[in-house]
Formats: sequence, structure tokens, C-alpha cells
Amino acid sequence: MFFALPVASADWSTPSATQSVSAPKADPSVPADLRDTVVDATVKGFLLYRNDTASAIASDTMVDSGALKEVAHPTGWLTNSEDAAGDLWSVAFTEDKDGKPYAFADATVQFVDGKPRVSFHRNKPARPIAGTEAIEVQVRDLAMKVNVLRCAPQYNQAVMLWQEHGNLFANVDLLPARTDADTYYLGGFHELRYTLKGDAPPSHFAQTKSCITVTKEPANSVAMVVTHLTSPTPTQFHVFMSLSYHKTIYVLTTQNHLKWAVEAGHIRIVKEDKS
Repeated sequence: MFFALPVASADWSTPSATQSVSAPKADPSVPADLRDTVVDATVKGFLLYRNDTASAIASDTMVDSGALKEVAHPTGWLTNSEDAAGDLWSVAFTEDKDGKPYAFADATVQFVDGKPRVSFHRNKPARPIAGTEAIEVQVRDLAMKVNVLRCAPQYNQAVMLWQEHGNLFANVDLLPARTDADTYYLGGFHELRYTLKGDAPPSHFAQTKSCITVTKEPANSVAMVVTHLTSPTPTQFHVFMSLSYHKTIYVLTTQNHLKWAVEAGHIRIVKEDKS
């Protein structure tokens, strides 16, 4: 693995996920030793949902504009939060020209009272990719080629650069692309963390060990139940699912035998009814 741009020259002023959005308080039902983890998952899941939504809206606008027809080698998109609340997002649509990355179009998506507004600009000539975007292109392209459990024909990605204790990292979340409204993916989500120094391989968190896919849910279905093996709490991916699927996700964590509900991005413990 290599990064052509020296990381010292990058702008790392963008705060990490838990600093970007006002961190909510954990639900009182959550055990004290798990609250920080739950808050982190809540914030990351919200940002992931906003990232994915902004990407989808901007992509639809880009395709409708006809811009893609003029691009010989499109390579994907980069989506970044541009404000502290996660309400304003930039989306750059990238292409490869002679081995170098360019943005052939840019869009902004702003959420006003939760509703998105999009603006779109075709770049003629294409804009050279530089700075932190150059790092994002490299880690995005590396992550999309990693051999991991894939539960959908197509995958989306979300990249976030951050700094912790003087070390520079890039997180890439891989999400099964949902192209059918009757298909709900509960498995096949991944987080890859790249250290932007040296050539160490990325760390890898897999949400599930197998594919779990629900199809043709009844029209009045409001919840789904999943047994979770790989962490003691629901993750950002459960939060993402609850927001994206508009359903409560009940999570049974086998590591501590707790029952959780993730409702509209909010995580709480489900108390047993002993009456």
C-alpha cells in the first residue's frame, strides 16, 4: 500500500465523527461501560446514513444531467461532510485520465429540516484531484478491491479521514447497494481502517460472518430481528439500517446476551417484561 501525497501536506482540520456532530447522550438503559461505544455508533451511523443519502441524490442528479455519457473511465465518487452538523455534503464524481484522478462533476447536498436540496456542476475541463481528496481516492480504490464477504452484486463506499493520538487514519465503510426496495441487507457490511503511514494492511471489522438478507417484507412490517456475533453492542451499521430502511432493528448481542432496539438511529436496551 502506498500514498502518493505526503500526509503531512494534507489538511486535517476536519474533526472526527464524534466531534463533528453534537454527540447525543446514551439512553439511560445502556450499561455505563458501554455508553461511549453506543454514542460513537449512533453518531457514525447517522453520518453514514447522511453520506449514503447525499451520494445517492447527487448520483441521480449527475446521471440525469447526461454527464456520465461523456466520461470514458468513471471511477466513483467522494462524499464529504462540510459542516459541523452533518447537514451539508460535497460529492465529487471522479474519473481516471492517464492514470491520474480528476473530478468531472461536483455536487452539494444540503439537508434543510431533514429534506435534501442538491446543486450540481459539470467541470469542463475536469478538476484535478489533490490534497485530502487524493488520499480518499487511493483508499477508496484499495478498499473496493479487498476480498471480503459480499452480500450484494454492487457495493457503495464511504470514506472518512481522521487523526487520533498523532496518527493519521482513513476509514472506509463498505455497504451492500440496495437496488430493490423489497430487499433488506442485514449482512455484508464492512469497515476497513487504513493507517496512513507505512505499509501495514488495514484492520477489518466485518459486521456479520454470513449473508443475511430479508426480501419481500410484509407492507405493514415495522421491525426486523438479527442475532449479532461480532461486537457487544449494535454498530454504526445497525444505526444506518434503521435510518435507511425506516424500520426498528432489534439486535441480540451474543457476547453479553443483551437485547437492543435501534429505532430511527437511537439505541436502547430492551427490558424484559416480567409481569
